[in-house]
Amino acid sequence: MSKTKKVSCAAYLFYETDAEGNRKEGGIIGINPVYKTTGAACADVAIPVKVALPPHETTVVDLWVGFEIPEGYKVVMYPRSSLLVKRGIMQPVSIIDSDYSGQHVHVPLHNMTNTTIFLEAGERVAQIECVPAYDCEDWQHDNTERAKENGGFGSTGV
Repeated sequence: MSKTKKVSCAAYLFYETDAEGNRKEGGIIGINPVYKTTGAACADVAIPVKVALPPHETTVVDLWVGFEIPEGYKVVMYPRSSLLVKRGIMQPVSIIDSDYSGQHVHVPLHNMTNTTIFLEAGERVAQIECVPAYDCEDWQHDNTERAKENGGFGSTGV
């Protein structure tokens, strides 16, 4: 029996368009996220077109996909460890808020090597998870025990 809570977070797959905004021949360009195994905690997302990542630069790659994220949730995009270990590509963790629903999602990829890296269409570049988003009740530091009794930042002597 699965202990994972299921929530509906639909993906929008976008069409490639010409300069005037008309749909190009060939239809949808985006690729649906997919769970590759039954035990996968996150769904993999792939790029739909070949991409060149110049050395020591960050390239923001359009995934040609968007999400209908339920209110009270967020989509967290994590790096795939194999991109860093095997290819030398670093990717930050990214948050996609529910009020960004329906928009093109992009993934920033940083090439840490001395050569241009080519990623092929269909290559998995990130993994995503739809999780609850919580609001913090109080961001005021002066209301904490540490601020009142110990003087605040660095007060534990560590």
